[in-house]
Amino acid sequence: MKRSKSGKKINFWKWAFLLLLALQFAIMALVWFRVTAKRETVPQIETSTKSQIQIGTLTSSREQLNEAVAAYLKDYQSGSFSYQVYATETQIVFEGIYEILGSEIPLYIYFSPSRDENGAVVLEVLEVSAGTLSLPTADILSYVAKNYTLPKAIQIDAKEEKILVDLPNLPNTLGLSIQAKVLDLYNNQLVFDLFRKNA
Repeated sequence: MKRSKSGKKINFWKWAFLLLLALQFAIMALVWFRVTAKRETVPQIETSTKSQIQIGTLTSSREQLNEAVAAYLKDYQSGSFSYQVYATETQIVFEGIYEILGSEIPLYIYFSPSRDENGAVVLEVLEVSAGTLSLPTADILSYVAKNYTLPKAIQIDAKEEKILVDLPNLPNTLGLSIQAKVLDLYNNQLVFDLFRKNA
């Protein structure tokens, strides 16, 4: 044992024991901290208070849209009135056939599509014709509304010369709603957001 400058003996064994004890406490504290610490921080998922939750986005081409519309409208065809709706590079076309005096007369309505703030599709009438003869738009839209069986989600406004396709309220068995986001026929880009009702 050595003596300190003040004359007291220094007990190395005592200090070595205390250092070893402190080292063991430090190691145990480190191990305890590492065992109880979370490896990853998991973000808290908040419950949404919105009436609907977006579950995806659907991108489509004109061809895919035409196939989907044709399949949907199949149930609304009848023997006396048949029609189809399809998209071209510049417009949406309604093509129907009605009978006058035993002759089948083709009816064409050309629309320019846009979307409203709710995601519904607004079809503004550009031209109405029977064959190649132009017809008054408001009268023909009134005729179509009265004589064609259309889905409930399609609302005809003859005075404004517009048709609203209420996509968000289109009935389906999956409980989903769809909203138009991009309607660019020329660039063949049609984008729709899919939503599910929040239970």
